[in-house]
Amino acid sequence: MVKKFDKQNNDEQQEKEQPEPISESGRIFIRNLSYTCMEDDLRQLFEKFGTITELHIPIDSYTKKPKRFCFCNIHVS
Repeated sequence: MVKKFDKQNNDEQQEKEQPEPISESGRIFIRNLSYTCMEDDLRQLFEKFGTITELHIPIDSYTKKPKRFCFCNIHVS
């Protein structure tokens, strides 16, 4: 059985798979951070794009070091 290509269904599926743009959610995930990266460094880097409303850098409970990723909420005006 050969399936007929339906462009409309394909377009709808692609829209569902695409992540929400930062302009709507304002939340981004940043990974592969250096252990020496500080909150002030990240604020300075991302304030170019908008006001940072929240910056969360998880700390490993065993090593007491940052986990090398963070979540950043940015209000884009």
